[in-house]
Amino acid sequence: MLENGAVCAVVRPDLCTDGVKKAAVTICNGIKTATGIEPKISDDFLLPGDTVDENAYEILVGETNRPESAGAKAEFTNFNSFSVAVSGRKLLVLASDDSGYTAAAEWLCDRFYEYADRTAGTIILPSPFDYGGTTGVMLASLPLYETKGKIESLWDCGDECSMYIIKNTNAAEYNAYDAPLVKSGYKKYAENKIGDNLYATYTSEDGKYVLNTVYTAYESKTRLIIEPLSKTALPTVDENVKDTAGPVTVTQVGLEYQYDPSKPISEYQIGMLYIVRLRDGRFIIIDGGYNYDKNLSVFMNAIKKLAADPAHITVAAWIFSHAHGDHIGLFTRLANSSDNRKVFTVENFIFNFPSRQQYDKMDETYPSRVYSATKMFPGAKIIKAHPGQKFGFGGAEIEYYSTIELVAPRDCDTGNTTSAVFSLTAEGQKIMFLGDSSSTMTDVLVKCYGKSLASDIVQVAHHGAHGGSVELYKLIDMKVAFWPLGVWDYYNYGGHGRRNETWNAYLISSPKMMEIILAGHSERTITLPYNPTEKTFPPANEPKD
Repeated sequence: MLENGAVCAVVRPDLCTDGVKKAAVTICNGIKTATGIEPKISDDFLLPGDTVDENAYEILVGETNRPESAGAKAEFTNFNSFSVAVSGRKLLVLASDDSGYTAAAEWLCDRFYEYADRTAGTIILPSPFDYGGTTGVMLASLPLYETKGKIESLWDCGDECSMYIIKNTNAAEYNAYDAPLVKSGYKKYAENKIGDNLYATYTSEDGKYVLNTVYTAYESKTRLIIEPLSKTALPTVDENVKDTAGPVTVTQVGLEYQYDPSKPISEYQIGMLYIVRLRDGRFIIIDGGYNYDKNLSVFMNAIKKLAADPAHITVAAWIFSHAHGDHIGLFTRLANSSDNRKVFTVENFIFNFPSRQQYDKMDETYPSRVYSATKMFPGAKIIKAHPGQKFGFGGAEIEYYSTIELVAPRDCDTGNTTSAVFSLTAEGQKIMFLGDSSSTMTDVLVKCYGKSLASDIVQVAHHGAHGGSVELYKLIDMKVAFWPLGVWDYYNYGGHGRRNETWNAYLISSPKMMEIILAGHSERTITLPYNPTEKTFPPANEPKD
């Protein structure tokens, strides 16, 4: 490809994906590293009357307008596949998708280094020089998705989980993908439908990988979310529930204390903590407050009152909506308190935290402390939850509506955009847990699910701060609201109180609303089904007790 210092050209299509562009640059850099000679890089655009030098040495990356590219078009069957071949003086680089082009460029750069003579300024490739392959077995295990649309992105979901996003597709193409998956050895484990949106979970033939497929109708996109099964666990549903504790109860624990606006917000705001007692006496815990002994003490007192045996408490699932300190701090406090920790057996941790790259872009700290803390509970499974997945524990069903994956390929704009949204259904009633859903995530929820968001009870989004919306609450159409907020903020935040924010004013006055349960520094348990017959709201004026 290089002879006596003569420079070849790297040519890519005028219109191509970012992956092809990056592969072309990688190849140029590989030649420069191997020989010290920097090749030209250009697209294949030709003005009327322009011709191509058939005798020129060129590396053609992607499906260029050169006749050699057309003649060598490869037929790929799986993602992350590539081929490299020589045709005359053209080196042809083709791939199934952007990850394949990345793999091809890296493989080719290794060959350049192997066959280069830096002193002579020469790269002489052996004949024949034809190669087809893959790098990254996980992605290559997936058959190609047949569509009239195209791949929009290959997104890093964190925890060794990757996601292909295919745009301009439809439900028929999504459903048709089942056949090649089965042919490739994948087995369907579960499927779901929420509104017009479709979901399925598959396991690979060798048991190494789990694939979650998601079709979102409003944007005509399919997401293929694949990860090692060693890094997660499959969603399960209890089949035989022992009814030893009676109907499911939900407790909102208020963690407000020591209000002092001169101190950091973490010293007085309450975070969010819910304790769900299941029919079999186990618990689901949702989030938790800041990392303070006071919060841990309040939590321990609350859950022990609900437990049949306060010395032996089994948590079927501890769910984290996202990794902000007012939602995960209490858990890390518990994990590092051996006297309190020994009371608990945790069976599952369920969450979905994005990649380190996304945390860097948000300028937020990666939640390594959560991963470390989970290791303090031997035998607990860690489940990376995805949209459409359903879990069943002790008479309660958890159904995931959104994780950060439904916002992708956009980068996270705030940590609250990583907040998962899920419902809990028990005793014939549905509670929508919005976590700290940001305005970005709320917009996705509204567009994606519409009236499918309808619920009996709602957990107010982001403590009543920005994130909730009038449209969201209209669609949820709830009659009871759990509000994880302090009393002072409810009445006084910003001089007008959180209760008077536009979205909250609608929530309070919404047609079916019967009760607002403000967390403050109190504790409230309801037994499902919960159907208040009288309107009960916080007092009009701030209580002074």
